[in-house]
Amino acid sequence: MPPTPIRVVVADAHPLIRTGIRAALDGRPDIITIAETETIAETLRACGSQQSDVLLLGTVLRDGPGAAVLMSLATDRLVVRTIAVTAAEDVAACEMIECGAVGVVLAHEAPNVLPQAVVAVATGRTWFSTELLRLLVQRRSAADPDRLTPREHEVLVLMAAGQRNVDIARRLKLSTRTVEFHVHNTLAKLGATSRYEAIRQAYRRHLLDPDLLFGPSPDPATDDSHSVPRGAAPDVPTQPTDGSPMETTR
Repeated sequence: MPPTPIRVVVADAHPLIRTGIRAALDGRPDIITIAETETIAETLRACGSQQSDVLLLGTVLRDGPGAAVLMSLATDRLVVRTIAVTAAEDVAACEMIECGAVGVVLAHEAPNVLPQAVVAVATGRTWFSTELLRLLVQRRSAADPDRLTPREHEVLVLMAAGQRNVDIARRLKLSTRTVEFHVHNTLAKLGATSRYEAIRQAYRRHLLDPDLLFGPSPDPATDDSHSVPRGAAPDVPTQPTDGSPMETTR
């Protein structure tokens, strides 16, 4: 009885790349492509229902980053050995590894490299170049793991302003899935389990400027409007005892 073929899901935003990946796997009796997807939801559905062994995952899908798929797989406890297919050994590739990818294949490599990588990770091994591992070590040694990226900080500010994920997505021109990915990362870096707790931690760490949300406090030296200082009680009406018109006091 021949061995069971390795079941592969191919996921990428670009049809040409997906076609090239499938062409590189054609003709291998030990590998079968069971699904081809272009969105995060389609990829998660294929990995969950098709009993796939290996996921060939691009760094970008139509509705968000490939890393979001890896995070969702981990949350759902779906075990699928994942190879990142990327154009360069760069930050995106490192992020895929940090999220759980066990291999990286570059787009410019020879077609026969891809099936070799699939067989390697399907049998429990990893597939990384020496240069990529060096880059990953440098990234981990130089980076502050709790430092928010500029995009995560943008999302945090909008969260603090009471914006929902769908509103943030519309404001930043991102997909809702991508916003969910950034919210998840932001909460994790702040050690929070809810949006409220994340915002409170952000204020505590001075990551949020109250003036961005509430406007600057008036300058006592130049303000002559006698406005109520932030946090002070508003005007309270009092009833005079001598029958004169009602005034207000602070």
